[in-house]
Amino acid sequence: MSGYEGIVGIVLFFILIVLGVRIAFSAMIAGLVAFLLVYGDLNTAGIAMAGKLFTESSNYSYTVIPLFVLMGYLAQQYGIGSDIFTTARAWIGRLRGGLAMSSVMGCAFFGAMCGFSPVAVALFGKVAVPEMEKSGYDWKLSLGSIAAAGALADLIPPSTTMVIYAMLAQVSLGKLLVAGFIPGIITAIAFCILIFVLCLINPKLGPPGPSSTFREKIVSLKGIIVIVIVLVIIIGGLYSGIFTPTEAAAWSALVMLFAGFISKRGIKPHLLNAALKDTAITSCMVFMIIIGVTLMSTALISSGAIQNMIDFFQSVNLNKYMLMLIAIAIYLVLGCFVGVLGMLVMTVPFLIPILQAAGWDPILLGILVVVFVEIGLITPPVGMNVYVIATVTGRDVGKCFQTIIPFLIVQLVLVGLFIACPAIITFIPSHM
Repeated sequence: MSGYEGIVGIVLFFILIVLGVRIAFSAMIAGLVAFLLVYGDLNTAGIAMAGKLFTESSNYSYTVIPLFVLMGYLAQQYGIGSDIFTTARAWIGRLRGGLAMSSVMGCAFFGAMCGFSPVAVALFGKVAVPEMEKSGYDWKLSLGSIAAAGALADLIPPSTTMVIYAMLAQVSLGKLLVAGFIPGIITAIAFCILIFVLCLINPKLGPPGPSSTFREKIVSLKGIIVIVIVLVIIIGGLYSGIFTPTEAAAWSALVMLFAGFISKRGIKPHLLNAALKDTAITSCMVFMIIIGVTLMSTALISSGAIQNMIDFFQSVNLNKYMLMLIAIAIYLVLGCFVGVLGMLVMTVPFLIPILQAAGWDPILLGILVVVFVEIGLITPPVGMNVYVIATVTGRDVGKCFQTIIPFLIVQLVLVGLFIACPAIITFIPSHM
């Protein structure tokens, strides 16, 4: 195959996206056209496409998606996020910027439960911002910390973004989920250090809050019991090999259901129905996108287009770090204009094989891609988290974008750290 068939499919795919066609259908149409050019007639192309469609639709590993999504929506419906903030405030609220730091840790761990960044931002915008306003916090620090920390939902497992990446890039989901834990914690701690330093320089940004007694601190820990259990199931279960990703997701969803049952003194049908409905809608959307992109990727591989791209970049003698710089530039630009799913779909099938061929570890690449997705959630003009926090608090969107600049700088520094010290990401997965 000359590879031109795949190039036609890629061009058509991007044209359809620009025209506003849904990502899943853009990928399917582009894949069908590429198959037609490869096989030469509609019957053969249709058989090849139908076979791949059936294989992907019946893939057992995809069951992990609705289970993780269900756990997230149960956490949202049962108000787990408020308990997390209460615990964090009891332990570090008395520090300068303590409430903002509590919001960061709360967003990080609630985001891990729900897996959806905008949900975490909306919740803490309603729960934490009023508390910080009453304590005299500068609104820029309050909003910036929540918008930035909410993006950690994509990095700390379980993460829906990681699940989608693993499916598109065909890498181990278990290793990817485990790999995200340490970078996620490092990022949360880095945000807290930034807040502390900013408040040390300008104490008016975040005055210290009221202190809590030792008894109040111990009692507050009940708010994170369910989180600890879920993280032990996911991280411990996957690392030890006790659970597959699907089993870990199923147990986590069950734990969240029991936690909601206890906290609400029984299963509330309207809350459970809402969680199930949202799970079905989100899961169907994700399934369609993954299946569509997989069809397109198969057509590109069959045409030889992917191999031709790899050969081209190898022929120009760019080392792995130059290729990484090009990828970083692409993600930073895309993050300004494209949403999370769009970034994954438009880059993973094309960039990841090239970077892997250059010698980059696929698990490291997965975490870096997720970090760039995080950055895209807070960069103008389409940073979803900033729009959410602006809507919840009634602030001007343009001014809200200014609040995340210090956090954006920290994330870019951390990208450099992860590239320079890849063992931060790969050490634990390499021992699984």
